[in-house]
Amino acid sequence: MRALSALGSALCCLILACTPVHTFPNSLRINEPAKPLPVDAWPFRPYSIAIHPLSYFPEPNWTSSQPEITNIEIYVECLDQDGQATRTPGVFYLEVQDPQSKAVSSFQADLSDLVQNYKYWDSVMKCYRFLVPIPSGFHCAGDLHLNVEADVNLGFGTLLKTTAKVACPNHQP
Repeated sequence: MRALSALGSALCCLILACTPVHTFPNSLRINEPAKPLPVDAWPFRPYSIAIHPLSYFPEPNWTSSQPEITNIEIYVECLDQDGQATRTPGVFYLEVQDPQSKAVSSFQADLSDLVQNYKYWDSVMKCYRFLVPIPSGFHCAGDLHLNVEADVNLGFGTLLKTTAKVACPNHQP
């Protein structure tokens, strides 16, 4: 019985030793660094951006003697090829314009820095949230709105743009 068991073990070792080892020419070895994908090969890179409809004017500062809205919160959504929200490195540039006076204010953020990217990312909304100053002389009232333009330079010659209007609070549709 022992002889049969030893013969079986030897036969198994012989079969395993003769089994060819499959190596794939494009597979990575443990000590090789991964090669970065070209920008266009990354399936979750932004293909478009949109100013999220929940962009709004925050409540005025009621602690001052003249309560006034001084900023507008702009949510910029980056969408991949499937229309799903995604994060991205890149330089964001936002411009807010009063359509009546043509006064403009702007804001820029370089989200290639991961700390800055994290700072502006709103994980609940799945958008980037930017606080942009309101153009000088603009006061929210009635049916007024601001025109917003957002650009993001992703590098490698890729620039995404979008525009929208953000209505003042109490706007009647």
